[in-house]
Amino acid sequence: MRLTKYNNLQEQLRRQKENKWLADLKKQQSALTQRRDTSQAVINASYLVESKPYCEGEFVKTCILKAAETVCTEKRQTFANISLTRNAVAGRISDLSADLDRQLKHKVKTFIAFSVAIDESTDITDVAQLTIFILGVDKTLTVTKEFLDLPQQ
Repeated sequence: MRLTKYNNLQEQLRRQKENKWLADLKKQQSALTQRRDTSQAVINASYLVESKPYCEGEFVKTCILKAAETVCTEKRQTFANISLTRNAVAGRISDLSADLDRQLKHKVKTFIAFSVAIDESTDITDVAQLTIFILGVDKTLTVTKEFLDLPQQ
């Protein structure tokens, strides 16, 4: 009879321990998910602001931080983590450029017909510049005209 009570007690302790471990695991996962979501939001904000010229990034960040101090002080540190330095902006622009290049290559593969246009013009300092465009049509007869390159000498 005592053995039965002891077995039951062991099972209860085991279940309590399992429940505690599951609760701890959920807390850890929640904390990691929350950090990842915050990090992703910071990166997205950085990309949104970077449509401005390089020099405006730091000015915009100063404005955001001042607004955060007034509106949502608990989120100020999250706003402070947004990287708008010139190097970060240059890196993000490079990422965006690579993505646009990938999208254009994918789009060109769907063309059933295309033409390439080359235009030579001169800038203010009377230096000749060559511009290359591509015009293509896909099987749904959607016409696409894209700037391809501006070769540098």
